Amino acid sequence: MRRVELTPRFERSFKRLSPHVQTAARKALRNLIEQPHAKSLNLEPVVGRPGFFTIRATLAFRVLLRREEDEDGVCYHAEDVDTHRIYRRK
Repeated sequence: MRRVELTPRFERSFKRLSPHVQTAARKALRNLIEQPHAKSLNLEPVVGRPGFFTIRATLAFRVLLRREEDEDGVCYHAEDVDTHRIYRRK
């Protein structure tokens, strides 16, 4: 089973977003659980950061995820949410 866990860093970034982007980010995370192969998510690996992926919240905003697998299935840790500069953060 797939699940998403929110990290403190994600929650801090999320609180700074406009209500519109917050709604879009929530929807993207819900779709990740329910429809992980939906083209609208644009799920893609982050080059140079093994185990990290992004999904599209809006055209300008991305959600940074760290993917892990355990006995319960796949877990995506939502690490951050921001514009495309998210790719430059460590």
